[in-house]
Amino acid sequence: MKPIYALLLHAIIFICCSFVQPILAQPIQPYVDKMLGSRGDDLLTVTVLLPDGGMLVGGYSDDVSAPNWERSQSGRGGNDYWIVRTDARGRKIWDRTYGGSGQDYLTSITANSDGSFLLIGISSSDRSGEKSRDSYGADDFWVVKISSTGQVIWDQTIGSFGTDAPWSSVSTADGGVIIVGVSNSFHSVWKTEDPRGGTQPITVMWSITGPITEGAMISG
Repeated sequence: MKPIYALLLHAIIFICCSFVQPILAQPIQPYVDKMLGSRGDDLLTVTVLLPDGGMLVGGYSDDVSAPNWERSQSGRGGNDYWIVRTDARGRKIWDRTYGGSGQDYLTSITANSDGSFLLIGISSSDRSGEKSRDSYGADDFWVVKISSTGQVIWDQTIGSFGTDAPWSSVSTADGGVIIVGVSNSFHSVWKTEDPRGGTQPITVMWSITGPITEGAMISG
């Protein structure tokens, strides 16, 4: 009986491969294939799909010679947040640059129910450009709330005396946001707990209705 089972198994595999191989042989056609960039180094880190089929794509750019190509605004310092709003076919509608005199790296974007967005990333910049306050330490969370057309509503620097770096964020059902990142800072400024050792995960939670005014950074 074993040779019969083996023969049936081989027949099934052959039939499956006969159907799958022509499918795999077909070239995959991208729905959208667009290049967005400037004369500098531009790194895409996050994409948000929008209700109208368009996208908000974001990352950071070090091009201080802009405007050029798809980037319409000059750089503020080192790397800056750079976002591009596109239509459903990937064609640029508008772009915006946000940054200070130091290094600013966009890591996540959270879409809000009112059509606004939170841009969240790492910043070493002091007060300059779109950044309204100095850095607390080496690197901080930098949150920028923008309108549906990219206008700055408010920005907030969140951090302590060491290095604080956000990784990702998610909106909550009650209209707030949770940001998760890492920190090597001790209890200071925003941070309410000391690290357990080395670099530790941290979580920040607050309402997005206005600039944050109270410490809420928790080490875990």
